[in-house]
Amino acid sequence: MKPTPKGWPRFSQAVYYRDAGAAIDWLASTFGFEVRLRIEGENGRIAHSQLTYGEGLVMVGSSGRHDDGKEAWQASQKSPVELGGANTQSLCVFVDS
Repeated sequence: MKPTPKGWPRFSQAVYYRDAGAAIDWLASTFGFEVRLRIEGENGRIAHSQLTYGEGLVMVGSSGRHDDGKEAWQASQKSPVELGGANTQSLCVFVDS
């Protein structure tokens, strides 16, 4: 097994939202996530982001990428809303109250 990259936790999660920018802002203001990286593409679309909370890391991106030349998994990222409300991720984060 390769060593964990420097600055990354052993486990990380990726979640997708129709409006990833608003989700990032909400996660930061509501729960105290810190934005480590935020890459915006065309029309403010979130191409990639990294949010940290303590030692945890969550990547948040916009759903429904349609970039030419991307691998199939990157073209099929969907939010729960786009799948009729189905749960597409499971994530447990402990936050201070």
